[in-house]
Amino acid sequence: MTTSIEIPDKLFFKIGEVSRLTDVKAHVLRYWESEFRQLKPQRADSKQRTYQKKDLETLLEIKRLLYEEKMTIEGAKRRLKQKSAARTATETLSLQSIKTELSEIMEMLESLSRSDKLPQNPEEELEEVEEEYEESEEADKEAE
Repeated sequence: MTTSIEIPDKLFFKIGEVSRLTDVKAHVLRYWESEFRQLKPQRADSKQRTYQKKDLETLLEIKRLLYEEKMTIEGAKRRLKQKSAARTATETLSLQSIKTELSEIMEMLESLSRSDKLPQNPEEELEEVEEEYEESEEADKEAE
């Protein structure tokens, strides 16, 4: 019974449009906002709710948990919290890995700079490399 909808490529959606896309009545959407802390649509200057794509994805997940998996609201809250915690842990590991790699790159650059192996004029060296590349490209074309 899982239904997949294609969310239009827009920045913001009004509650009526979200209601049509998710097939959930507007008053139910407003109720879910009060129950699920993950749902925090912004308010336009006109005070009308404006949902973003991530809000629609969250709403569709809530709908799936409540209607297809037959969870209670409390059960759905727990499941969303677990998924959020798992996602946070994964993101933290990814960030730690990136930080380690950047530290290693910094150490390599510092080592190179201490040993004076860095080019004195990197712009000139870059131009030379580009010229060599263009020449090899031309030679490849002539060879064909």
